[in-house]
This record gives sequence, structure tokens and C-alpha cells, in this order.
Amino acid sequence: MDLTSVFISNLNGGQLQRIAKEIITRKHKRFTIVSSVGGVEGTERTRAGIPDLLFETDQGEAVYIEVTNDNKKKKVISDVTNCIEDLSDERNPIIISFLGFDPKPEVLSECKKLCERRNIRYLYYTNSMITEILNNEFPELKTIFVENIENCNHLHIDLFEDNYTKRIKYILENMHWLDFEQHEDVFLLVYELIDNAILHGKADKIYINLTESTIQLVDDGQNFSMESLDGCMGGGSYTFDYFKSKYVGKLVVSQKYVDGENITTIASVNQDKILLKTDVNCIIEIPNRILGRKMAYKKVMEVEIDDECDPIYINMRVRILPLSAIYGVLEAVERITKDRNIVLLVPHNRRDFVENFLNQTALQLRVKIICVKHEN
Repeated sequence: MDLTSVFISNLNGGQLQRIAKEIITRKHKRFTIVSSVGGVEGTERTRAGIPDLLFETDQGEAVYIEVTNDNKKKKVISDVTNCIEDLSDERNPIIISFLGFDPKPEVLSECKKLCERRNIRYLYYTNSMITEILNNEFPELKTIFVENIENCNHLHIDLFEDNYTKRIKYILENMHWLDFEQHEDVFLLVYELIDNAILHGKADKIYINLTESTIQLVDDGQNFSMESLDGCMGGGSYTFDYFKSKYVGKLVVSQKYVDGENITTIASVNQDKILLKTDVNCIIEIPNRILGRKMAYKKVMEVEIDDECDPIYINMRVRILPLSAIYGVLEAVERITKDRNIVLLVPHNRRDFVENFLNQTALQLRVKIICVKHEN
């Protein structure tokens, strides 16, 4: 799991606009900021308006930037549609979607088609792309906006937010050391712990700490431990005992009370490794079963490549192609093959999606894309 990605997904509108402004300014040297229409000066609050950020090119062309962490399909397309209508009288305008999440390919495709009909250039930045930029291109921005995230990412949960359970669920789904079933069980356990902290512990503050292999829930409520309820038949205690017995040898959960805070830690017992190895034809096969289970949810990748292989072929001809999985594989291979070529084999219907993504990363000069028939 990349904690930068999770951090970005939990930013509010004002915070995401600040990052967007800095990244757009650095990535597009021809653009000059004109106005932060969607932000309230001196605060992290946002306001309604089109666009969120207004830039202008050195040729006087308008650049509208819509910034959002709302992952609803209608929201992204609606923002682009509103920009198109507002730009009807502009010459060679540009629209950019700056998204704190990774949308489905068809959403970006629809936005691109809408813009092309009006001769408007359409660009986008997704969570995966923003994460890559902060990690590799502009680390100084990561220092500013994602302070100490390499060691621990504090995500404060506002007890008065109606959607805090959705935020927690999204966070857990991006903990790649958990598998599908563990996501659901960890969410249920965390929900029970929060419920107990509020109802029984009278907590005023609750926050989550994330590291690469642990989830830590901290509250300032009264000293309270699920382990002290052994034998009691309550929903919370039953969930706690069920979780501990089900994941013996896989996940461990512990509780302690330190300096006025209840601390519950859920940790992985061990981290599986993925081996990426070239065959006799210099091909690294990435089959469906690995992408669907191991690749998306395990974080450690080891690479073994024959010294004679150049180029190196990475076969990802599967129906589902998460950009995070693609970039993770490419990044692992690229680290040990600095002077060799990489060829990515992808399904024909995903070429444009993958190519547009790679063109906005540091890997664009290293990777060649070839279309192949996908596997069932």
C-alpha cells in the first residue's frame, strides 16, 4: 500500500486544490494561474463555481481545472459538461480533471469524447498519477503536503461526519496487505471498536494510524478493552473474539491503554512476496489469478531477470487492468533494468487508457506498448 495514495484520497476539497495548483504549475510550464475560483482565500474551504482553478496558457487560451474527491461518475462528467458550456466562446480551451481517486476507464473516456465534440483538449490526473508525481517527480511537494507520511499517516475521523464509515472502508480497501475477505472482517472489527469508543468510552477524538503493515485505532475515551469482556455476549466482544480466532497466524490484534488513550493495533503476521521472473523468451507472465488476488493485495515484489533479456516483455493481457497493479509491476522491473527496454503487452481495448497514463509518468520513455488478445 502506498500511504501517499490513501492520504490523497482523504483530502478535503481545499487541500486537494492546493496540491492541484502546485502540480499543474510545475507540470505545465506554459500555464499561468489566474484565479482559484473554487477556493476560499486563507482557508481550506471550497465554494461552488466553475472552474475550481483557472489557468491561462502563454497564448491566452483558457485552462479550466475541476478538482474533486467525489468518486461518483455523475460528478466527474457533470463538472466537465459544465466547463464545456462555459467555454463555448473560448479559442482552443483546455479542461483538466484533477481527481483524488482512480475512476473507471469509461468515465475518463466519456469526458474525453464530450470534449472532442467541442474541439476542447481534455487532460486528467488520477490518484495513481498524483501519487507517482509526488513520490518521484516533486518530492518537495510531498514534504510540504504529506509530512512524515513514510513513517505514519494520521487520518482523523470526525465523529460528527455522516460518511465516516465510508472513509474507513475506502482506507481499508487500499491496505494492499489485506485480501478481499480480510477487508470486510477488519472493517467490521474497526466499526465495533469505534462504536464502543463512542457509546461506552465517551470518546471525543478518534483517529487511525496507518503503516505499511499495521492499522492502529486510537481514541481518548475511558480505559476500555475488548479482551476484558471475555465470556460476555455482546456484538462487539463476539466480533473481537471471532476475528482473533479466525486469523490466528495471519493477523494479530492487541489492545493497550497509554497516556489516556485506548490503542488497538491490527497487524500482519507476515508479508508474502511476489516473484516476477522472466521465462526463456524474456517474458514475465502476469496471469489473471495473480492480478486478481496476490498482485493487488501484497506489497513486496521481487524481480529476477535474465542478464541476456533486452527487451523485457511484461504480459498483462487480462480483462481487468488496474493502473496501480500495472505501475507497481513496471516500477519493480524498472528499478533493476535501468539500461534495458521494457515492452508492456496489454489488451487492445485498454491501450489508450494505459498509454495516456504512462505518458504522464517518469516511465514514458522506457516502456513500449504492444496490443495483444486478452485472456478469458
